[in-house]
Amino acid sequence: MRIDVFTIFPGLVDTFCAESLLGKARGTGLLDLRLHDPRDHTSDVHRTVDDAPFGGGAGMVMKAEPLFASVEAAQPPRPLLLLGPGGRRFDQAAAHELAELASGPSGGFSLLCGRYEGVDHRVREHLVDGELSVGDEHRGTVVAQHVLAVVSSRFARRGRRRGTVVIGAAPGDDHQIPVTIAADHLRAAGYEVVDFGVDTPPEAFAEAAAGASAPVAVVVGATMPDRLPAVRRVVRAVRAAAFAVPVLVGGAAIGSEQVARSLGADGWTGPDAPALVTSVEEAAAASPDDEDDAEG
Repeated sequence: MRIDVFTIFPGLVDTFCAESLLGKARGTGLLDLRLHDPRDHTSDVHRTVDDAPFGGGAGMVMKAEPLFASVEAAQPPRPLLLLGPGGRRFDQAAAHELAELASGPSGGFSLLCGRYEGVDHRVREHLVDGELSVGDEHRGTVVAQHVLAVVSSRFARRGRRRGTVVIGAAPGDDHQIPVTIAADHLRAAGYEVVDFGVDTPPEAFAEAAAGASAPVAVVVGATMPDRLPAVRRVVRAVRAAAFAVPVLVGGAAIGSEQVARSLGADGWTGPDAPALVTSVEEAAAASPDDEDDAEG
């Protein structure tokens, strides 16, 4: 998939996208990320990209001319979407729509990153194809989630399947983004994922753990300390339904192996999504079912 990004900070984007899953995707050619700096298409010695709004108004906006010239030179895949607060709210449905573009005529999409008070209104009217707003959540997290969602399913298709992981937020916890990012990393690592999302009752975890196709692990997340009793209830429910299935707990409310063990879990997921994948691998390798398979 090709993704073009127009930004006056290409170095920052390139550095961020050289790490972890995105770096692997770029290294294998799965993600063709192309960065374009509108400053390269200015004509003055100061490489100016901002100006007073065309037609008047307060503040400074990004000039139209460097943006038009940059896009014309790059011939990026369409749609070209402006990132700004006035656009369509970015959500999971939008992520799936963008992911489908990988198999479309353009093979991807493009993003134009705004700056200052926004962009010259001619950019909205004559250059971009739409606008996305990620202002309802933490911007960096949403952008990372978006690209991971686009890339990870294609990573998973190239590798062997490694079993199923059940994941969800504890009862009463409504923070979707950490769960989604964790699920994306697990899929990219080759696992099938049953993602319950937020506010998952203990019974749902227990039923999934005791199903005909037992998961290699159950992962329970919690972002707030007041959710810890709910996490403990989930662990107990899974233990009662499927004692041999490892239960891992994580999220901002957990924070350490000691806390995880105090809740009755088999372990902590670690501080981030890559650490979660490692924890699942270790838990699956140590499970009784895997040991029986190895002996047989």
